[in-house]
Amino acid sequence: MLGLTSSGPIQGRAESTVKCSISDAYHIIAHCFFDNYQKWCPQVVELEQLSPPPVQLGTKGRQVTRDRGIDSESLFDVTKFASNAELEITG
Repeated sequence: MLGLTSSGPIQGRAESTVKCSISDAYHIIAHCFFDNYQKWCPQVVELEQLSPPPVQLGTKGRQVTRDRGIDSESLFDVTKFASNAELEITG
């Protein structure tokens, strides 16, 4: 769901069902985020981990997205990282 309101930023959320263990899925999505995110989000043309590995609570990153030929750079932080349960990125 994406929404734009006059009082807040654009927000997004996605859900998907996969046939593998929770720990395998969490490893691919969270622990290997910087290796895999561009595979799921083709608008991301640059992705960089600004904090030293591994991905964990407080990790900082930078991305450049391209939409209709316009590049936009943004910085983000991992704000929730609970193994096999939660990954939240804010920015």
